[in-house]
Amino acid sequence: MKNAIYPIIVALLGLLFFVGCGKQSDISVEKILTSLQSDVETIVSIEMATEETDTNNLLGKQGSYIELGWFTDARIKQQYDLRIAEANRNAEESRREGYEFSNRWEYDSAEEMLKGITRGGGIEKFRNEKDAKKREELLDAVLGTPFSPGYHERIGVFVIRVSNELTASQQKEYAEHIKKAMK
Repeated sequence: MKNAIYPIIVALLGLLFFVGCGKQSDISVEKILTSLQSDVETIVSIEMATEETDTNNLLGKQGSYIELGWFTDARIKQQYDLRIAEANRNAEESRREGYEFSNRWEYDSAEEMLKGITRGGGIEKFRNEKDAKKREELLDAVLGTPFSPGYHERIGVFVIRVSNELTASQQKEYAEHIKKAMK
């Protein structure tokens, strides 16, 4: 009798695994971001990437993410708006004094300057867990370097990322909100 139960248990566990995987792969990044935006008051905007706006130029390529979306955190946008305003004031003052130079900070707002994960965070969705794991390993390799990707975590076919511009506790808070939005 015991031996007859084992195949049934294995079959049920396999069924639960495949049903769970199917549900996760049916969730869109846009749906997660929309839920996240309604749950987190510091998110000022969300945006789905296209091939033209993907800052890494990886969207849809073999082994890479098939969906990518970003969110903008008001705290980061405000920091950059202040930096831009100060830099533009300094550039204008220098021009009045007769100096001419190209100022890389000449933007009207942080929205024009902030791209990708830097603006707050993002979610990458992959075709399968193997591809998501490879992305996670790549991000792990640059953690702690000047190119640090900030907080990241793989959850099934998704890699969630949160800007290095936020504190560690803010990053973890976002990660928890994203996980909640995935359910």
